[in-house]
Amino acid sequence: MLFRSLRMKGQQINSKKLLEKARSKQDSALALEDKAAYIHNELGLLSLELRDYQKALTHLKKAIEWSPTWAIPYNNLASATREIYANEDSLSAAVRLYQMAIHYKPDFSSAYMNLGNLYKELNQIDSAEFAYRRALELNANYKDYHLYLGLLLTEADTSRFKEAENLYRQSLKIDAEYPEAYFELANLYDLRQELDSAELNYKQAIKFKTDYSAAYANLAIHYYSRGNLKDAELNMKYAIRADSLNQSAYAGLIFLYQQQWKNISSLLKRSPLSQKEKTELVRNRGLELLEENEHQQALQLFQTYFNLYPTGADAQYLFGLYYHILGNKPKALEHFTLCFKKIKLSKSPYLMEMIQSEDKLTELLKTTRYKELYKKYFPK
Repeated sequence: MLFRSLRMKGQQINSKKLLEKARSKQDSALALEDKAAYIHNELGLLSLELRDYQKALTHLKKAIEWSPTWAIPYNNLASATREIYANEDSLSAAVRLYQMAIHYKPDFSSAYMNLGNLYKELNQIDSAEFAYRRALELNANYKDYHLYLGLLLTEADTSRFKEAENLYRQSLKIDAEYPEAYFELANLYDLRQELDSAELNYKQAIKFKTDYSAAYANLAIHYYSRGNLKDAELNMKYAIRADSLNQSAYAGLIFLYQQQWKNISSLLKRSPLSQKEKTELVRNRGLELLEENEHQQALQLFQTYFNLYPTGADAQYLFGLYYHILGNKPKALEHFTLCFKKIKLSKSPYLMEMIQSEDKLTELLKTTRYKELYKKYFPK
């Protein structure tokens, strides 16, 4: 129990050192009792926290092996499987594991909640709702269960907004300082165009969680929709201050800055985002401008990015994309030639992957000239 509390403290303060210390103590305990399922279960959870995935799976499976009717390791192995793998087979395996946990412990409310989350991910809405409601029947005092069911109903069917609202309010009866419930209420009110209520609840979410980056970003979008550009910009900045890797907040600021190229350049330069993430942001905004027939603004945005990183291949990719969309294939190929030269020098594999998967370039990638160009710079 002492070692378990050490794990939980390490999780709470995100301390790798504490987690490693707890795992070391559990390893010592396991040496004395190698068939103890509860120790294997703890080691599985600790290894998962430390991203030592193979050990996590091994220990959780051992916990089941030594205690095959104990529900908790099935639940934990299901959650680990979901986290480690991201394919259809693993999700199906996770469903079966959650079901086994429930089979051995029919009142296991958190297993029902986890199963509901998984069914939602699989877009099996009716099954997700059943699992969430079963979790609520077993533990109506758990605020997250109300929140998750409310989210499901909000996303699934506009006719169930009132029911979702009641669920969010029920979670707030359990915990009046629950920021996520205020946040989801605000989102719901925004969808219903109840703007004053939306603004009030975004502010409540931030009041109880002052580093709530998503709440600042959504409040900024809310202000923009009401024509309040000053507070929109301010809250996007707060969103980035709370989470310097919040890509949607950077996208929001780039949108708000419109033709303020120096501000956009300064924002990207100071951002700790990876080069790939920055390129994706600029690409996405550029495509939006092209769809709005703001061709010159899109070109200027890409030029601003080139001026910021003149030796990189990324801007050449964006120029190539721009000219291809406008139907100027010779100019597009000219930029892709420069792009490939720079990719070869800089060894930026992510950029080649972006080009090859770019749906806007499908026709160009089929042309003989492009294939010759690719073969020239990247011979097999």
